[in-house]
Amino acid sequence: MGSEMMNKKIKAWLIFSSLLVAFGLAFTLEASYFGSTTYDYELTRGQQVPSIVIHQTGYNPDVDTAASEDIWGRNGYLNWLTTASTLDASSDDANDTSAGTGARTLTVVFIDDTWTSVTETLTLAGTSDSGATTAKCIRLLFYEVATAGTYAAGNDGGNIGIITVRTTSDNTQLGRIRNDDGFGASRSELGSWSVADDRAVLLKNIRINVNSGSGATIRLWKREDADTTSAPFSPRIMVESWPSITGTYYVSPNAPFGPFVARTDMWFSCTAGANNTEVTVSFEIEEYTP
Repeated sequence: MGSEMMNKKIKAWLIFSSLLVAFGLAFTLEASYFGSTTYDYELTRGQQVPSIVIHQTGYNPDVDTAASEDIWGRNGYLNWLTTASTLDASSDDANDTSAGTGARTLTVVFIDDTWTSVTETLTLAGTSDSGATTAKCIRLLFYEVATAGTYAAGNDGGNIGIITVRTTSDNTQLGRIRNDDGFGASRSELGSWSVADDRAVLLKNIRINVNSGSGATIRLWKREDADTTSAPFSPRIMVESWPSITGTYYVSPNAPFGPFVARTDMWFSCTAGANNTEVTVSFEIEEYTP
């Protein structure tokens, strides 16, 4: 009787051990498949992963039905640089200058020619070009008015004119800060992001607003290996599409889009159902060290 009971205990232990091994193997394979150092995996292990949350807004004032357009603060398509260049900025109003009543300085955040994130400050010179950045830019991420010549109240305390950021090498326009009805936005409206080296990005909450009753299709794109400038190139891949959007539409996925790895571009585009469609996309990304 004692021997039989002992055999049952040994058998039960062997079954339990085999289950543990199988579970451990499955967990290891799953972790290996998705990448054992991804942000979400580290969180499940209770690890602290340094990260920053970035809120980005893209805007296009006028999309027509003739062609889709990117959402980047102006009409047409984003200008993707394949050769790095220093940047400068100018306004169409003389009061956006170092001693003026409008915007005085501009903080510019970009990725340089080594795919490292850089922050610099430009001193505006009204309708003339500002001085150039020290580092060369390959991807412009964000820019905003850093200082102004008037206390912020009412429609004062920001840019008075439209501020344009461009390359110094060939004046390629990379974005602008608008002023509508006398209210300067004081920040860029780029519906895009690029990932610096040693970083990765998760795209979380998205808010879309389309002012047209005819609806619009909003698409999220990505391009990996963005530093490859000769064929074969990495393709543009549609990550997601939201058709027939009118009014305000929220996207809060159970699992975030991504991860988008280093040297990956991501951006939003709009295909309008009617001419003169105004569209805004606001989104939240979490950037971390993988």
